Amino acid sequence: MASHDNDSSGAGHDRPATADGAPAWSASGWSSWTWQDRALVVGALLLAVYCALQILMLRFGRDQGIYAVVADAVLDGGMPYREAWDFKPPGIFVVYTLVRGLLGRNEWGIRLVEAIGFLSLIPSFAVLTRRYVGDIRPGILGGAFAVMIEGQLDFWHTAQPESFGGVLTAWALVLGIADIPGGKPRAWYWGKLALAGGLLGAAGLMKPQLVGTCAVIAAHAIWQMRRQGKPLAWQVGTAIALGAGAAASIGACLGWFALRGALGDLRQALFVFAPGYAGTTWNRNNLVGFLFYGLQEWATMSSVVAIGMLAQIVLPPASSRERQLFWVVMSTVGIHVLGIALQSKFFQYHYGATLPLGALLAGMGAWKGWQAAGRHGAWGLALYAVIGYVAFDGRAPVRDLAEPFRERAWERTRTLLTGDAAAREALAEKYSSVADVDYGANMRVAEWLDAHTTAQDKVFIWGFEPFIYEAAKRKPGSRFIYDVPQRVTWENERSKQLLLDDLARSRPKAIVVEHNDVFPVVTGTWDDSAKSLEQFPQLQRLIDDSYEYETTIQDFDLYLRRD
Repeated sequence: MASHDNDSSGAGHDRPATADGAPAWSASGWSSWTWQDRALVVGALLLAVYCALQILMLRFGRDQGIYAVVADAVLDGGMPYREAWDFKPPGIFVVYTLVRGLLGRNEWGIRLVEAIGFLSLIPSFAVLTRRYVGDIRPGILGGAFAVMIEGQLDFWHTAQPESFGGVLTAWALVLGIADIPGGKPRAWYWGKLALAGGLLGAAGLMKPQLVGTCAVIAAHAIWQMRRQGKPLAWQVGTAIALGAGAAASIGACLGWFALRGALGDLRQALFVFAPGYAGTTWNRNNLVGFLFYGLQEWATMSSVVAIGMLAQIVLPPASSRERQLFWVVMSTVGIHVLGIALQSKFFQYHYGATLPLGALLAGMGAWKGWQAAGRHGAWGLALYAVIGYVAFDGRAPVRDLAEPFRERAWERTRTLLTGDAAAREALAEKYSSVADVDYGANMRVAEWLDAHTTAQDKVFIWGFEPFIYEAAKRKPGSRFIYDVPQRVTWENERSKQLLLDDLARSRPKAIVVEHNDVFPVVTGTWDDSAKSLEQFPQLQRLIDDSYEYETTIQDFDLYLRRD
């Protein structure tokens, strides 16, 4: 072979290569497939569409409520962190703001964009497997698996920063992981690298570790260039193009904050508060253990990923090109898991950008397993069906829901088909509640606020349910749309004073005090919001002096201003 990177893309196959370096047989399409292959691909696509429909029907959890309220503040002329406080990186607020600005302030708009984004993984993975495996079918399977896993993650762990960062990462790999052009550098090649860097810069604004895939793309390109004897200028140009693209995305976001005078607020939230939050669970002496646990969780939290990747590793590769894609994906996974380990919370949604990469490898393994099964006739296909059933019904990536995914999916679909709006709302209350979050209680509090305040009134929730602001269509009486900053030990005095100043200006019509919202990995204490008022006498005095207790709805005490 003259070159492993351009001329040998068909290695391991007794077929000629096409002009773009892929095996010639990969260019053949539907007409050359067996009916069994067609059935497999159609089944995968139908599964993806069905699971995308499930994503569309998901409601908001606590985090989605945060992002929506911050986005509404931006649409009303404010800025994240300054007018509506959170400590997530700014990219997720940009996404929610754009979607709510275009599609309205509702729960379905962001779900529509999320579903479309994950469906786009099917063509993106198909391009990658055609390029490196010589066939689009493993990519189609992998993309379908990714959509299914996102649907299984359900309402809380979806529409998260990692969800959108994962889609951006996949398309960055499509642009960045490709053959090096022969001859002189071509503008389209550098342009694709710069665009890949831009997508990864945007992904890094969702979660910082996601920008690290730039290093994987650069290493792959430079490895190819060195094997082909390309000049050093090409290698330097690769790094410059990727870096410039990433810097453009990040710089544009920082410039927006600077122009709006909110750069200091961003710095305070991300570089002062967030490190303290990470410190509630972080221990540098446990880094190796955290890394091992993070990698183990990623590889086993979905039985589809676990079994599919096992097949990918055990069954022989089609060519050396397949190994390239495998190591590119695993290197990207390693960077992601390092970021997850440093954060040391290991919430399921933290894997939202990394599980699709596992789904891609699982799709490659599933396709090789399908080919192996076909060589053993009916018995082989029967065994494949059994293993497939175990994979799909074995372990979902979210484990704090009472019902299995298939039951939740069918009930949502059934109520959609019957057209019964009341049944859909009842199901939403049942299936959008977990742990201390009760969707129905939140909606009843929102209805009470709607009945006892006007659209011009501001309200304040002393608790961790900002979704109530979204459901009640009421503006918060403070930048602190939830009370974590006042309950932590490392910043509470500053944030308490800011909160009191906000309330003095806004004079909210109603105040809601929450009970039983206990989460020590976030606040560092076992106190709920009501208990934490004992450490905040100024707020307790404000409530006692200026507000009248009205009623209690489940975990929420509701107060109205006396005047």
